[in-house]
Amino acid sequence: MVDRQRILEGYCGALIDIIETKTGHIVVPVQLLLRKPARHALSTFVSTDAGKSWKQSNIIDLGGHGHHDGAMEPTLVELNDGRLWMLIRTNWDRFWEAYSLDHGSSWRILQPTTIDASSSPGFLTRLASGRLVLVWNRLYPSGTKAVARRNDNGLSEAAASWQREELSIAFSENDGKSWNEPIVFVRLAGGEPLQLGEGRKMRMDGLSYPTIFERRKGELWITTRFQGHLRVMLREEQLVQK
Repeated sequence: MVDRQRILEGYCGALIDIIETKTGHIVVPVQLLLRKPARHALSTFVSTDAGKSWKQSNIIDLGGHGHHDGAMEPTLVELNDGRLWMLIRTNWDRFWEAYSLDHGSSWRILQPTTIDASSSPGFLTRLASGRLVLVWNRLYPSGTKAVARRNDNGLSEAAASWQREELSIAFSENDGKSWNEPIVFVRLAGGEPLQLGEGRKMRMDGLSYPTIFERRKGELWITTRFQGHLRVMLREEQLVQK
């Protein structure tokens, strides 16, 4: 390997995504650690010369206080009009979104979405069909409107859902303006939380940190890389017809 570039010193959290735009910009969203109070924020690093050099965007800071609080673990996609769209993990019951009009060099539009989500990252990508697809942990398990919430041991200011028993998938025909009804395509069969010390429990058999790979048109390979060790193949047309 040659021409390696260190784009960030220190802690950065989980790297969820990287894209190359139609104009040849390589865009990497990176999680930053801020202090006073301690929280996470985001930047993108952008290369226009195939990774030989990189420039950092402005910082996206949503506030918060805790070792799992703030703006975390984003996924992003290029929209048909050339804008970049980022979905951001938060502890506030939904993804937040950011838009870039200059290939990731700056992010000036920042707001909450209507996509409910637990405190877990999603994965967003464009398929060969032109549709957008999103896989994520929704706020509540299907059929319920309640979930256990956590903000113990300095986790976050707000008590957040950490629902990781189910993964849902949804498709958009119009660049994320609207989505079909989400489909739960995998859920845990059961299992008790693992006791990790006084007052702290965490499910070690959860389903989270999904990735989507379109092996051939309409054939979606979905895996999880942190919890669940999921390996599943889904067919796009079967899901969008439901």
